[in-house]
Amino acid sequence: MPERRSSIHDTPVDLSGWWSGDPAARRAIATAVDRSCRETGFLLLEGHGLPDQVMDGWVAGCDAFFALPPAEKLAMVLPKEPDGNNIGYTAFGEEASAYTADNPTPPDLFEAMSFSRSDAAGPRFDRYRAWYPTNVWPARPSGWEAAYRDYEAAMGRVAEAVLGAMSLALGQGEHWLVDLLADAPVSTRANFYARPAGAPDPLPGQLRRGAHTDFGVLTLLWTDGVPGLQIRQGDEWRSVTPEPGQLVANIGDLLAMWTNDRWTSTLHRVLPPPSQTTGPVVRRSVAYFVDAYPATLVEPVPTCVTAENPARFTPIRAGDWLDARARRQLASSAAGAA
Repeated sequence: MPERRSSIHDTPVDLSGWWSGDPAARRAIATAVDRSCRETGFLLLEGHGLPDQVMDGWVAGCDAFFALPPAEKLAMVLPKEPDGNNIGYTAFGEEASAYTADNPTPPDLFEAMSFSRSDAAGPRFDRYRAWYPTNVWPARPSGWEAAYRDYEAAMGRVAEAVLGAMSLALGQGEHWLVDLLADAPVSTRANFYARPAGAPDPLPGQLRRGAHTDFGVLTLLWTDGVPGLQIRQGDEWRSVTPEPGQLVANIGDLLAMWTNDRWTSTLHRVLPPPSQTTGPVVRRSVAYFVDAYPATLVEPVPTCVTAENPARFTPIRAGDWLDARARRQLASSAAGAA
């Protein structure tokens, strides 16, 4: 398919006005969020208030972990649950993300380390304990868990602002999604894409990350600025190239269903480096995923349903949807290991 090399960086959403609490500023941000979600399902965020030192400390720990000897990383491969958030280490070539979109491909060219939310305590979480696994931390690097808690708190504040703006845009009041998702499964996945020196060229159809949509409600993504992320629009792939200090945000399948497809859960992928590249080529990203409490009923909100655009989705429990997609992810892991 043809590729258009433009980016969505020309329409960033500036969240700085959100922190003032001014209703007019918040409505303006909601309008900007609505426009981007209608057009691409992806947003570039600036003025998000995520402290550089917090993100830098967390990423430094991620870099140190991925630099460990293979045996130490493989010791962090944990049993996979058939539902909910998987945690622990994902080895290079273990997954093929395009399987979740019913598109079998060769294994993806990345490794990852995943963590769950750290505050999931109490009966409401115990009811669905498999969705809220307890994090297991490697012996090295030291201080990584503390850095995670700082990152988790700061990223949660950004997520609340984005979800508040989305709620306003949908005419539901700014607390709707924030309250609805207060007990949602939330996870972080640190991705490391490396091409070792002398490695063969990718197989036909093999990417760093195969084309897929995200399962849940909202994804917030930090990247190191190395190109590769693309989104699908029509029959074209369009590059997403955040500027330094910007975050990428995108909606997932559950939010697309809540909005009756007013907003798009967009296919996206990560390209490998050019085949003529020599030497190591590294790309790093950290994804923060907000899903939905498993018992939550997902059905189009009234503001997104009209006589001309009737409800397109049968109501479904969030856990049933996420479970089905997670099982496809496990199938891709089995295929990658084959």
